[in-house]
Amino acid sequence: MEDELELSRIIKSIDWKRTPMRKDIQEWPITLLRTLKLSLETKQPCVIFWGPEYIMLYNDSYAPILGNRHPWACGQPAGVVWPEVWAQHIEPTIKVVNTGKSHFSENERLFVMRYGFLEEMYATFSFSPIMLDGICGGVFCLAGETTGKILTQRRLRTLKEMDDHEIFQSESEACTFALRAMAHNPNDLTMAIVYLS
Repeated sequence: MEDELELSRIIKSIDWKRTPMRKDIQEWPITLLRTLKLSLETKQPCVIFWGPEYIMLYNDSYAPILGNRHPWACGQPAGVVWPEVWAQHIEPTIKVVNTGKSHFSENERLFVMRYGFLEEMYATFSFSPIMLDGICGGVFCLAGETTGKILTQRRLRTLKEMDDHEIFQSESEACTFALRAMAHNPNDLTMAIVYLS
């Protein structure tokens, strides 16, 4: 593992015998070590969920997705790191992948607590099993956050809808039209008030 990579240094600094892994890195299965090396060297955000407790090992590119949970999240069970999305999103997907099947989800909507407040997040995931002696020893996940893209598209649709009508007979008609357009996007516009002078 390359020492110039932040997560490589973090992983090497952890006393893994005191974690749910219960073994030093030198004792880890070669399959896990090879997958970890690949993960650390790739530029795509990725995370490994390993063992029955789904211990998280991730690369530098995945760290921003964690927000304030990095670097604490490295070596922690996924259910502890992501409690707000574990039962509904991550755990069911991992259970499917544990049967040996891959899983792909695009622009999945999640509500996460990365910076101390609940925020809307979108991401695309590709989950694949890491086979160990004929069974699934862990899950390899490529991730890509698409929040900015999805929110921009959603807000542009609202602006376009507000701009679709060219001529209004009155200010009141224009305001009514704008409010109806905004009502179609309650995710970004939970409330709107128009004042006419």
